[in-house]
Amino acid sequence: YYVLYYTINTSIPFEQWSHIIVRTYPFYTLSLSIPPNHLLFIRIATVNAKGSTLSDFHIINRTIINHQLISTIDKFQCSSDDKNQLFSIQWSIDYESRLYINKYILYYFDITENNDDLIHKLLIPISSISINKQQSYDLYKYEFNSSLFDLNYNQHHILRLHLAFIDHNDNQMTMTQPAIYCTLTRKYATDKDFIRLSWTKPTRLPLSVYGYTIKYRPINSNQSWFVKQTNDTQIILHELRPITKYEIILQAYLNSSYTDSSGPSTRIEATTDETGNFLFK
Repeated sequence: YYVLYYTINTSIPFEQWSHIIVRTYPFYTLSLSIPPNHLLFIRIATVNAKGSTLSDFHIINRTIINHQLISTIDKFQCSSDDKNQLFSIQWSIDYESRLYINKYILYYFDITENNDDLIHKLLIPISSISINKQQSYDLYKYEFNSSLFDLNYNQHHILRLHLAFIDHNDNQMTMTQPAIYCTLTRKYATDKDFIRLSWTKPTRLPLSVYGYTIKYRPINSNQSWFVKQTNDTQIILHELRPITKYEIILQAYLNSSYTDSSGPSTRIEATTDETGNFLFK
C-alpha cells in the first residue's frame, strides 16, 4: 500500500503532516480545500514487506490551475460490440473547457478479478475522437479494438470506468463520478496459445552449461511459476492464455542436477494475442 502525506503549512515538522493510507493506484481522489496563493506539498511512501520508501516533495501550485476547467464531463457512457471486438465510450463536455484539453485518460479495472489495486489507464489522443453535434451539446466518441485493454484472459469481463482529462499545463482534472460499468465478451481464434523461445549459449563461462530452466507466469497474477527444463537452446511453451502478458526467466545451469543457481539468467516479457501469435514488449 501507499501512505500519502500532505500539507499546505511547511512550518510544521513532517511528523505532523496529514496522512492517509492508499490502497489503489494509479490515482486517488483527495478532497482538500486549498486557499488562494498557497502551495500543496505532497510526499508518498511506498510500503511493502521489506519496509517503506519515501518519495521526494511534490508541489502543486493552485494558481497555475486553469480555473475555467470546472467539472465538465457529462453523459459518460460505454458500449461493447462483441461481434467485431470493438469498444466505445462517449461523453459530452461544455464548449469552453474543450479548448483547454490536451488528452483524455480512461481508468478501468475488471471487477471480476477481485483486485481493486489493479487499476489500468488508457490514454486517448484528441485526434482519435469523433464528434457528433447535437442541438444543445456535442457528443464525443472514442471507439477502439478491445485488445487495447490490458486484461488477464477471461471470456467475460465487467469493467468499471472513470474518465478524466489533462489540460495543456499537464494538470489532470477531476474524474467522472460515479463510475460506469460495461460488460465485455472477447472471442479468440484460439483457446490456447504458445510462445516459441530460442537463445544462444552463454560464452566465456568458467564451467560448461549443462542445461536451462525456464520459469514463466502471467504478469501481476501472483500465480506459482510454471517450470520447464531443457538441454537445447530452444523451447515451445504450450497451453498459454490468449491476450496475456507473460514474464519469462531463462537461467543456465552449471551442473547436471539443475541445483546450481549461480548461472547467468535473463528476463523477458511476451504478450500472446488472439490469433495464436505473440508480441514482445
